[in-house]
Amino acid sequence: MTARQHVEAVFELMKRYQLYAKISKCAFELRGFLGLDGYYMRFIKGFGSICKPLHELMKKDGFLWTKEFIAAFDRLKQALVFAPLLAMPDYSKSFTVETDASGKGIGAVLMQQGHPIAYISGSLAP
Repeated sequence: MTARQHVEAVFELMKRYQLYAKISKCAFELRGFLGLDGYYMRFIKGFGSICKPLHELMKKDGFLWTKEFIAAFDRLKQALVFAPLLAMPDYSKSFTVETDASGKGIGAVLMQQGHPIAYISGSLAP
């Protein structure tokens, strides 16, 4: 089972049994979920920018789940479910690194023959 199939299966079971998380009490779970950054960031382009509002939520006093944070969480769920397939590296061929940066974040993709092998991104502090 692929990671995408696993996530889809979990969401389907939650929907089937009408299981919903009480978002306002999920600070602990969000912190744990965001702890997976180090693993998933290499699979999803712009992962750092997508997660930035959720990281900001963890820094604030109190846990207030606003529309902005719901939108960021929804973008993250979509990115996890629809992450592109990454190519396996062939060490006998050359690699290319493409980078991009803005005032809000930085990112790079390791590529080989036009196929992404890994992504890395991060958000910048103001």
